[in-house]
Amino acid sequence: MLARDVMSTDFFILTPDALVHQALEPVWENRRRELPVVEEGRFLGVLTMRELIRQALPSYIRNDRHFANLTFAPDLHQVTDRLQELGQRTVREVMSREVRKVGPDTALLAVATALIRDEDKEARNVWVVDDGHKLVGQISEWEVMRHIFGRLDFSS
Repeated sequence: MLARDVMSTDFFILTPDALVHQALEPVWENRRRELPVVEEGRFLGVLTMRELIRQALPSYIRNDRHFANLTFAPDLHQVTDRLQELGQRTVREVMSREVRKVGPDTALLAVATALIRDEDKEARNVWVVDDGHKLVGQISEWEVMRHIFGRLDFSS
């Protein structure tokens, strides 16, 4: 089974010059954690909720994973102020460029492997991109599991 056999082609595409606050409307409406960014047919990256939260947090928190006790940290209004500021920036300025990509002819096992690599990034999707860097689909962890479990027989 190949990426092209399991990928979804139903996704909302963002343009890199859209303002973040405008781009968030389809995020809320479609309950998506990440949306692809495409310019002139070329896949550039994704806008992720994780990246927006990361950029809204103070740098001393986001740059040091060993902070266990954050009782000293500022309250939420400083984070919301930063999100307000991020909302006025373009998608291009805040999108993630390092994303997991596979080709349409990639085997499903390789797609599953791409999902678990670099666990720090906690990717929910693998993006299917052709040789011309055109986005042709996305494969979520759910789609991988659905196709793997669909092959199993639990009747015995």
